[in-house]
Amino acid sequence: MTNINTISNIIIKDTNIGFAINTLNKDLQEANHIRNKASNQLREIPNIGKITIALTNSRDVTKTSNKVKVKHLIEGVKKIILVASGKGGVGKSTITALIAEQLNMDGYKVGIMDADIYGPSIPHIFGVSDVPEILNNKMKPLESRNIKIISIGLLIHHHSAAIWRGPVASKTIYQLLSLTDWKGLDYLIIDMPPGTGDIHLSILENYQLDG
Repeated sequence: MTNINTISNIIIKDTNIGFAINTLNKDLQEANHIRNKASNQLREIPNIGKITIALTNSRDVTKTSNKVKVKHLIEGVKKIILVASGKGGVGKSTITALIAEQLNMDGYKVGIMDADIYGPSIPHIFGVSDVPEILNNKMKPLESRNIKIISIGLLIHHHSAAIWRGPVASKTIYQLLSLTDWKGLDYLIIDMPPGTGDIHLSILENYQLDG
């Protein structure tokens, strides 16, 4: 198959796969031959679905531009849903709670990660206030209405002003996601802070999202 360094923009959904092959300095006939060969080899994989291969013809401008970024999975979580808005005070946390409760009523195991560092309100909505316990180097989420909950609001004083620099906030959210014992969740719903800042970009770039 073609060299991995020429492959980019890999998208995998269910049994379907799509990606781009850089055919720089190749004529059209040779480029099509590369695409057909790659497609034929992939079709040998049992139960493979739709295969989409795009041909590109671009030169790298950096040494890392062709590296495939591997997105993280969160241990114990099957699917991740983001609830976000560019503006605050529009009911984002309420929508998060309603989605979680409906999924729970439908028989799914659900958790909420309150990532709103500016005004975490999930603890208030669900009536939880205890500081999460640490067991075996993992935070144990609180539970309310059969929903697991972790919030930045549980880790800071209720009346403290939360002032965060972008990289610090992103690192904190990453630690909450990766160091919480989410064991057995069908859905993790992340209530995002308002705007489109570093936290949003970090989660979009680093995690495989389902909605």
